[in-house]
Amino acid sequence: MTGKQSPLTSRVLLCLSLEVQEINYIDDRVLKAGTPIDRDTLKSILKKLVRQGLAHREQRGRFLYFRLAVGPAVDLALDEAWAAMEAST
Repeated sequence: MTGKQSPLTSRVLLCLSLEVQEINYIDDRVLKAGTPIDRDTLKSILKKLVRQGLAHREQRGRFLYFRLAVGPAVDLALDEAWAAMEAST
C-alpha cells in the first residue's frame, strides 16, 4: 500500500470484486454508491490502483476489465477504505 487513498479512490476500490468486471459495470456500481464520476476520472483511478498492485487490468479487444488483486496490501487498503467511508457518513 502506498498510503491512504483519496475518498473517491477508496469508493472505487470498494466497488471492485475478485471477479473480472467491465468498466461500465464498475461505473454503475460507483454511481449506485452515490458518487458519480466521469469516465476519464474512473479510468485514471483504476490505472492508479493497478500501478499500486491493488487491482489487475485485462484488455479484451477494445474493452477494459478490472478485478481486485489479492494479498496483504489489498486487505490493508480495503480496511482503510472501509474506515474512510464509515468516517465520512
